[in-house]
Amino acid sequence: MNFKTFRRIGSLVAAIAVTLTLVPTDALASPQKGRVPGKPKIIMVEGIFRSPNFVDVKVTIQLPRVSSRIRITGSEVSIGKRKCTIRRSGNSCTIRKVRHAIASENITARSRTSAGFGKSSSRVRFMPTATRWIRSGYSSTGVKFPNQLQATSNTRVLPNSSNARWAKFQALGNSSVSARSASRVSSSSSNQAAISFVTDGVIGLALPNGNVMQSGSGLYAVRSDGTTIDAVRNGSAQIRDFYTAPNNRFYVVFNGPTEIVTGSPLCVLAEVDELSGNPRCVDEELSSVNSDGLNSWSSHLNPSVQFDDLGNIYYSGTTYIDDGVCYLGRQCPNHAWPQKLRKSTAAGVSDVMSDYVQNSDYIVLGDGTILITGRTSTTQVAWTRKISTTGVVSNISATQGASFLKKFADGNAYFGITNGSAIKRYLTATGAVDPRDWVSSMFMSGQGENPYFSSGSVCGLDFLAWGAFCQGSVTSLKYAFNVAGSRTFGVNGFSGSTNSRLMQYFPTLERTNTSITNITVAAQAGDKLVLAGTNAQGVNSLVVYDPLTFQETVLIDASNEIEVYSMSYVRSTGKLMFNGLVFATNRYVMGEVTIP
Repeated sequence: MNFKTFRRIGSLVAAIAVTLTLVPTDALASPQKGRVPGKPKIIMVEGIFRSPNFVDVKVTIQLPRVSSRIRITGSEVSIGKRKCTIRRSGNSCTIRKVRHAIASENITARSRTSAGFGKSSSRVRFMPTATRWIRSGYSSTGVKFPNQLQATSNTRVLPNSSNARWAKFQALGNSSVSARSASRVSSSSSNQAAISFVTDGVIGLALPNGNVMQSGSGLYAVRSDGTTIDAVRNGSAQIRDFYTAPNNRFYVVFNGPTEIVTGSPLCVLAEVDELSGNPRCVDEELSSVNSDGLNSWSSHLNPSVQFDDLGNIYYSGTTYIDDGVCYLGRQCPNHAWPQKLRKSTAAGVSDVMSDYVQNSDYIVLGDGTILITGRTSTTQVAWTRKISTTGVVSNISATQGASFLKKFADGNAYFGITNGSAIKRYLTATGAVDPRDWVSSMFMSGQGENPYFSSGSVCGLDFLAWGAFCQGSVTSLKYAFNVAGSRTFGVNGFSGSTNSRLMQYFPTLERTNTSITNITVAAQAGDKLVLAGTNAQGVNSLVVYDPLTFQETVLIDASNEIEVYSMSYVRSTGKLMFNGLVFATNRYVMGEVTIP
């Protein structure tokens, strides 16, 4: 190689070396440097109350996907002509003091890298008076809901010897009633009892549909294999209703005054002894027990028979008139029986509320405090009241009745105000009503006093698309379930409504992602909820919903469509028992589902 050729090669190497030193090192590591990001996605928009004329609008976004070698340097949100900035990889910002507007605003977002802004997101229309909008498929915390699971193999159909549609089914505490602790009143011996009940090997009790004539007592004892027998073992009685109590007892309501112990006064409400199956009359002065309204619009109300945490029993109904003629079980059709709310404890029976009271609904709190709604019969003034454990009566609302009364997970009692489209709460710690509404629909039109939540936080602008709650039924609560001691879920809507949905009511007001768009029956299984009804396609379905993970699992789908009428979770077996109509065979069946 001559000197000239060597010199040319040296110059070429030097040039290459110079060129390489001029290329930024991060460009070599990131060949995508200089690209702008894609579109972000607006997940949630919140209108936060500031004053009667202004709200702060907080917008939460999901950043666009980028390569690990590209860094988002910030984002920008626009509401009309106003903007707010999100720094670096943050996901929300707030525009302060947005005036309440009649027309809705367009909201967009865009993100940037060092190369500049990418394209704007799809527009979201939001009215400042609507307190929250959430993108379908996401929770309020920005979590994407998981895909639906299938567990249809967990279901099996059991023989239904009665071949009847059940209006009510409840599981008992264990697989055998007789295995539980002895009752406080095993006083009725077998030779005194005029009737006795089946208790061995029973997992639950069931009532047939009230429109169907039944032979025997009308109450079924349900065994673990799904077979049923008449719950009355000896004697003759007609049963109208029953209740399973938290103290592992069960109670029966007779169709009319019944002799349950030979030679004793007639009885309408009895506690069944768990060992002998013999009944004991709870209240010999009672002439009737109010109906729970099975198969009617009123089935959203609390049971007419309830219990406190000590197992004391409370009941509403009528008593015989103590006039020396109509008393102690004698039939007196020409007398008007007085309406009473009573309780039975170890100390005896006493009135809780009586004269001139028409009781619409009531609820017993754990300590025995009672909230009651109704009206005064002589004046027809509606009210909602509290009755303390010592019997002191005080007004919660002196002029308004309650559409529902329910206990929530925080230990407080919540109730719907019928003339205000609001849900309020009674604070057990202070014995007073919270001055702020828990939920209000009036706030959406600029009225109301800064509620904790408004219906707009669920409905947004789409009032017709999401259930009875968004269509004027804010205060209609059919079921309420307390989950994990910290959250309360409810099914909104009355019986017979066509769009009852599951919602979270505490600690925040939230939609859920369950596929059942019209819930007809609901039950709790531990910290999970079992929902029966129809989906958006009008197909009957049974699902189990885990509200802690948002996971929904289908137990019965269109491949084996069953219209479920009643169901109850059997804790001792970890299974759900249900009664329903199989569409393929047009037969009523008993079913068993293992809860996943």
